[in-house]
Amino acid sequence: MSGRPFDVNALKAAAPLMAGQWRANADIVESQLATAGQFLFAAHVTAADLAAYLSIWFLQGGDPGAFAQLTAGMPHLLAWKQRMAAFGHGNPRDMSAEAAFDIAARATPEMPAGSFGNDGQGLAPGMRVSVMPDDYGRNPVVGEITFVSPQEVAVRRQAEGAGEVIVHFPRAGFWVSPAA
Repeated sequence: MSGRPFDVNALKAAAPLMAGQWRANADIVESQLATAGQFLFAAHVTAADLAAYLSIWFLQGGDPGAFAQLTAGMPHLLAWKQRMAAFGHGNPRDMSAEAAFDIAARATPEMPAGSFGNDGQGLAPGMRVSVMPDDYGRNPVVGEITFVSPQEVAVRRQAEGAGEVIVHFPRAGFWVSPAA
């Protein structure tokens, strides 16, 4: 998605450096949990927990040995990982792409319009914008803002085969700019 060739040998060579980086970030989670309690920033799970858990879940599933080594001495993180894993993955069911598009096309998006005060970028409901990741896969989504906050922007757009949809993006990691 970045346009560069995928180089397995380069990834293997970088693994020791990346392991240290991963451990440093995991230690931040460990320290936060040592003072915060059950979850990172509240008495209940928040988006911060979900975002942090992704990396934990991915590494444990891909290389349990490396996961055990990198999380050694992190009892708060390991207990938190168990709490997060207990949420499960919902109840997915197989369906065809056509069936999913049919459901989306018949649904009416429900999203309250609004914003949270003065947006530093001047974004407001009704503005036509382009939104895309700031790292890779830079395929823009163009539409009209229905909701904006410091953490999120929701954009109403027409999706081929699904009709009107509202796509929610985090502000961190995405560029939001006026669209022509």
